[in-house]
Amino acid sequence: MTAIAPEKRIAGTVKSRVMYTKNSCTRRVQLPDGTIKEKTNSSIDIIFDENILALLTYFARLWDSRSETSGRSGAPKEEGEKEEAKEFIEEVYRRDSQSVDAAGDFVFDRIDRMLSQGEFGICDRVLREIEVLRLSTFVLTALLNITSAAKGHRLPSRPGFFSRVRDRMVEVRGADRAARILKGLE
Repeated sequence: MTAIAPEKRIAGTVKSRVMYTKNSCTRRVQLPDGTIKEKTNSSIDIIFDENILALLTYFARLWDSRSETSGRSGAPKEEGEKEEAKEFIEEVYRRDSQSVDAAGDFVFDRIDRMLSQGEFGICDRVLREIEVLRLSTFVLTALLNITSAAKGHRLPSRPGFFSRVRDRMVEVRGADRAARILKGLE
């Protein structure tokens, strides 16, 4: 199994790429004159187990797929967003059924990362497709909290999500308590 890190540009002209395998690490650098230098370390200080290698491979593929579709609208990017949103939602459901605290931490961590990396399409799809009846009010409130900074044009599905959460909160907590909990999260 091999994982290839995304190509990086150094000073705008030098290209660098690192390839990881179970037993080695290879750095390939293309210099401005076009020559390629390669260095392989057969014994790395970091030991890669199958899980880490699988993660590196996943992120390398994800990076490559985003690079291919960036700047273009089209099915590949939308399909990728749809799949990522679906995986995220399923993981939130799973964690919420086990521990609301773990689910809340997961939501804050992942949504914050999505928003920081400008992945508004994925985040918006999550808000549009998540089923509020399957989640605790704690996790629903966490989703509203973490997305409040990006509400508006970046997350057009957020107002509809807020309405669904408000309706659910009124049903579970009562109108007065729901209003106090949701104050400022519109």
